[in-house]
Amino acid sequence: MSLTGTTAAAAQALASALRRGRRSSFTVELIDDAPARRDGLMDALRAAGFSSAPKGISWEG
Repeated sequence: MSLTGTTAAAAQALASALRRGRRSSFTVELIDDAPARRDGLMDALRAAGFSSAPKGISWEG
């Protein structure tokens, strides 16, 4: 699996876990001490259902 495929799978797994949980919102600000809005990560998280937020990228379930 490529890095892009791995990133997409991780984003989908996070979104799936949030759907099963009781959280109605969740914001990712940092990933490995870097802003979550990095290009490849942002694309994967958006594809999984996340959207831009002032401090990072958010999930609204």
